[in-house]
Amino acid sequence: MTDAIGYEVAKCVNLVDLQLDFCTKLSKGSLQAMASNCLDLVVLSMRECAVSDSFLRALFVDLDAPSRVRRRALHTLIISKCNLLSERAADYLCFGEGLRVLDISKCEFLTSSLGLRIAGSLPALKIFDINGCPNLPRMPNLSTSHPSHHGGEDGAQSEGRAFELFLSELFALLPSAIIRA
Repeated sequence: MTDAIGYEVAKCVNLVDLQLDFCTKLSKGSLQAMASNCLDLVVLSMRECAVSDSFLRALFVDLDAPSRVRRRALHTLIISKCNLLSERAADYLCFGEGLRVLDISKCEFLTSSLGLRIAGSLPALKIFDINGCPNLPRMPNLSTSHPSHHGGEDGAQSEGRAFELFLSELFALLPSAIIRA
């Protein structure tokens, strides 16, 4: 998809499902125009697109009246491997009150504390995909871990405990959700 087509799509104000996966040529401007104008979106998929914090701000916050939140209809947001996002993205994702599906897998900005904050802000969430985020605790590869010769915890055990703690906190926040980590 070209930028010119992106601006045309932004004029489709009644659009409910928008799949822009792998559209790497769209500029910040055309993406923001879509976020600001397509207010009836229910499903938005943008895997590996140039999604930025300002796009999420335009998606969830009414720029004309910043105290107003928009996008109550949006229930599925897929922004997997969108690595232009910073920690600020979590602030905007927390406004997605109606989100039932959030895929932020393989996003570099996500840390344990940000993941917990997002999960705690989205009570309707049923599927939370955070798989492959490099800054989250991971399940250790037990086949390559070796017991410590000093009687202490090895790196794999420590990683395993951090992973278990993170997952237990997520499940406490989202008891009926499917969490892909």
